[in-house]
Amino acid sequence: MHFKDVVKTGKQNFIFDLEKKVPKEIITSALSDLHWYMPSKQRKMPFHIDVLDWSDPATRLKIYEHTYRVTPTEDDSYNPQALAPWLLVFSPRFISEKEIDGNNEYREPRYVDQQAHMEIGMASLFLMYIFTSRKLNTGFCRCIKDPHKLAEEVFENRQEITLLLGVGHQADYKDKFLCPIHNVMKPNPIFIEKKKKHPEQNIYVHI
Repeated sequence: MHFKDVVKTGKQNFIFDLEKKVPKEIITSALSDLHWYMPSKQRKMPFHIDVLDWSDPATRLKIYEHTYRVTPTEDDSYNPQALAPWLLVFSPRFISEKEIDGNNEYREPRYVDQQAHMEIGMASLFLMYIFTSRKLNTGFCRCIKDPHKLAEEVFENRQEITLLLGVGHQADYKDKFLCPIHNVMKPNPIFIEKKKKHPEQNIYVHI
């Protein structure tokens, strides 16, 4: 695919088809490309990416439970991106003393935190474009009610969970999904997102 086609095709997806399997090799190949080709300040890659399939359903459902937007009730809107066949979980990574290698700014936690969040944005977009070029769909999720609590409950040695990226094939049924918490059909969040508009370009681009 040409790059412009990738950019135009790589739209936010919410509902994935769990019956359409994605081979692990596609995921690891994309992560290898990220490792070799993504720009990173001093090549530190100050983030973790935990890669999850559905081999541990309890963990996946626990993550999904943390994506409620208001309160954890039957009326709340959870984020179905977290139910994708593959889930990439991004979190900040503090640089070891050996890795610092003269880059003393990495001894400052605030600096590392800012750099990690910036590069998580870069890495997740990089991966979205890679997966799109391989005819997969992706869905970002930042609606995590308590990023620190999620890290504590599900992941070892993670301070907070910054971003989730679901990867798989878009479902043919696009208007609703089955919420595994309440076992009821929920509307696709895309119908909420479509109501939102971009600001005028000249508000944030200054030429």
